[in-house]
Amino acid sequence: MAHRNSDNPNVQIRNRSESTSHLADQGTGFFQWGRDLGGTDSNHKFTEHEKDLLAQYQSADYLPPYSCAYKEWLRQQPARLDWDKWLMMGIIGFVVGITGFLMHQTIGVIADLKWDRAYEYVKERNFGMAWVWLALIGIGFAIISSLLVVLFHLPAGGSGMPELIGFLNGTLIRNVFGIKTAVIKFLSCVCAVGSGLPVGPEGPMIHLGALIGGGLSQAKSSILNCILPIFGRFRNPEDERNFISAGAGAGVSAAFGAPVGGLLFTMEEVSSFWSLKHGWMTFFCCMTSTFTTDLFNSAFQGFRYTGDFGAFKSRKYILFEVKKEISLNILAFIPSLIIGMIGGLLGALFTFLNLKIARSRRRLVGRFKSTWVKNLIRVSEVTLIMTLTATMSILLPGGFGCTPYQCQNVNTTANVYQGPLCRRGDQYKIHTENEVVGYTCPVGITKNVSSQVYFTNQTYNQGYWAWMDPGAFALVGAASFFGGVSRLTMALAVIMMEITNDIQFLLLVMVAILSAKVLGDYITHPLYHALLEMKCIPFLDNELSLHDEHHNILNLEFYTAGDVMTKKPKCVYERESVAKLARLLQETKHGGFPVIRKDAVSGRDVFVGMMSRDELEVLLAVGDSVFEDQFGNNAHEIGILRYNMIPYINRSVTSIQMSFSLRRTYILFRTMGMRHLPIVDEVNRVVGILTRKDLMGFSIEEHIHGDDYGHDHMRTPTGKRSGDLELNEFHRRA
Repeated sequence: MAHRNSDNPNVQIRNRSESTSHLADQGTGFFQWGRDLGGTDSNHKFTEHEKDLLAQYQSADYLPPYSCAYKEWLRQQPARLDWDKWLMMGIIGFVVGITGFLMHQTIGVIADLKWDRAYEYVKERNFGMAWVWLALIGIGFAIISSLLVVLFHLPAGGSGMPELIGFLNGTLIRNVFGIKTAVIKFLSCVCAVGSGLPVGPEGPMIHLGALIGGGLSQAKSSILNCILPIFGRFRNPEDERNFISAGAGAGVSAAFGAPVGGLLFTMEEVSSFWSLKHGWMTFFCCMTSTFTTDLFNSAFQGFRYTGDFGAFKSRKYILFEVKKEISLNILAFIPSLIIGMIGGLLGALFTFLNLKIARSRRRLVGRFKSTWVKNLIRVSEVTLIMTLTATMSILLPGGFGCTPYQCQNVNTTANVYQGPLCRRGDQYKIHTENEVVGYTCPVGITKNVSSQVYFTNQTYNQGYWAWMDPGAFALVGAASFFGGVSRLTMALAVIMMEITNDIQFLLLVMVAILSAKVLGDYITHPLYHALLEMKCIPFLDNELSLHDEHHNILNLEFYTAGDVMTKKPKCVYERESVAKLARLLQETKHGGFPVIRKDAVSGRDVFVGMMSRDELEVLLAVGDSVFEDQFGNNAHEIGILRYNMIPYINRSVTSIQMSFSLRRTYILFRTMGMRHLPIVDEVNRVVGILTRKDLMGFSIEEHIHGDDYGHDHMRTPTGKRSGDLELNEFHRRA
């Protein structure tokens, strides 16, 4: 299998995608179904340029290659019965928690610096100076945030969620996991959020957690040019991805103060491979992260020690605490269902507009060849957005009238309620949080009245209709919109409960989230999955759905692996000549090669395992230690040199026959986290091979339907077209 990239594939991908990104959408309509519009049961339609970008990515196996060399490496590793994995999970959780604490405190310092002075100007009715101050401070930090990314490390921009999901799904994405990415992302995120840009730290915090998980567990850095002599047994694909996914969950926990939500988020959205044992470890990591963040936040405010170290006050670690519960009513499910549908519709609209703006921005930047012009455009757009944000922050509060305010002190034994009762107008009670600042409105008047007035004014949401509370349904609406964008269900419901401490409205929140997901799935893909498609990162979803030209669902059980495989892959023998291997690596870009040998009885070439391109390149670099001449002797004698690859062959590669069900092929490939899946005939001869790009929805549709998409959609394997040079070229990669 091959990938169309150079020795440093991601550099080429980045440069090419930036310089030719304006070509990606050529020939597509604004509302074309299958592009930015299209439900989850439809496959994304890639342009030819996007297919070329897809082909440049390599993929990786979830499990390390099982060879004699691997078993020898395992024998050298100490047996610790997994206590070191639990230790590493605790270390990752602690470091992620400290990172979350530092981020929240730093953002708070910048926000206080900006808003305290601005509020003083507003109280003096000096709105001009308030705008100047907000604009200068906001634009300054926003420019710093932008310059850190565009000048030092572009992959550190954005949330990093699509790249994280793609990597854990099995796609190699370099330059987004490293200490440089972590430092730039932290500093940029702090400046961006503190400046007042309409962004939050949650997405970057998840990515930072994943970076910390990967960095600490591997204990090495190419930038620092060091490899620590500890945790060496974690340097394999399986452990690396497990620690990265646990770090992502710890990032959610530190950002929201929701350890169970972090665990469920990792399981539902981030990880493609899951086990019960890994779930226990991730839960421990998330718990440690939340505990660490809350512990330090309990005693510090703006890096100033306030005492009460270890006192977990509710207003400190519950972001949106609900202090007074409201009785639930069966009628509340009706507006919750409607709110959920509205949230799903708005979430799908948000996703659609987000993709359109991102594509337009990418086309605009891609039209310029000069790097400094591109960087100037990126910084200028941040400056413009920050200027608009500062302007609206000053003008919008003053553009609306002040709500009449009075606080009635009721002292009566005839009612359960005792204490101040604050009302707005003559409709219903309203509680104003202490953090809410009335910038342009004067302080209200407090009055003492009798209990008769108290009962007279309680006519809107008391008694049977008490459930009609605007604050409670604001919570339902927030959950529905979040669900409409992300399509999360379990994780989102738990996170909403953990950040509000309100279990009373859990059922309403669940109804809203499910209705938002169902409606949103009919219109667009989830936001992060749509961004994966826009960035042309190969991704295998949980389920595969195919349709014919009449939009009828096709049953994949009627198709086989032979229908979509790449035929006649390049194979190598267990002992292969140096000249042939060198020519093979030079003339092809295949990412892996099936290994065969002559059967002693039948004389056929039978399948025995796989060798990746990287492994062959390493063997070439090693030299004569693996050379043999044509007589099997050491390579110091003159002869036809060849490699003895037997100790390095991956002999645990799964292979299937051509007649294997396509649906089960997809499940097997994704569940096992494969890079290659060789196809053999009844006598174990290699007749084809599959990679993750072969099993992407659009690729399967091309194989099944052919170029004339929609015609002959139920074509049998014997009627399938062959010899398509363009498809064969596209699918020979890894």
